[in-house]
Amino acid sequence: SYYYAHDRQPAGPGAPGAGHASERRPLAAAPSPGGFNSKQSPFGTDITGYESITSYTWEDSDGDLVKVLVPLDGVGKLPPESVRSSFAVRAFELLIDGYDGRKLRFACHKTHGEMRPEECKHVVRANRVNLVLKKAKEKDVWFDLFKKRAIGDDDDP
Repeated sequence: SYYYAHDRQPAGPGAPGAGHASERRPLAAAPSPGGFNSKQSPFGTDITGYESITSYTWEDSDGDLVKVLVPLDGVGKLPPESVRSSFAVRAFELLIDGYDGRKLRFACHKTHGEMRPEECKHVVRANRVNLVLKKAKEKDVWFDLFKKRAIGDDDDP
């Protein structure tokens, strides 16, 4: 195991500063302009109240599609308007309202490769939601769903 104490000072009755706490002062920070972190929602969704979905699988078929499978027991019983998705050239967002009384969200701020947003879609099955992402370049190989910085890459993730 690894442990490192930053700025370690001797402690004890005779140590400098022992028994004296500094006065607590609030930090001055400007509120974010949109009220939420826009990097977490590329589509301007107010993400307050949404839980992040962390369980998913994805596959890059050798053709022009990337499929993202989000398992959710019984999601197919929800009304169709409860499941929404948005797509951009390098981003997507899936929103699910009313799943066991919760609001769920799965999003990617920057995908590995570019997509054709007008040809992307979501499909609701009995126990999962499939995101079907249409690649901009048919033979482009995605090594990950989320953009990662590669050696010599100047494109931020």
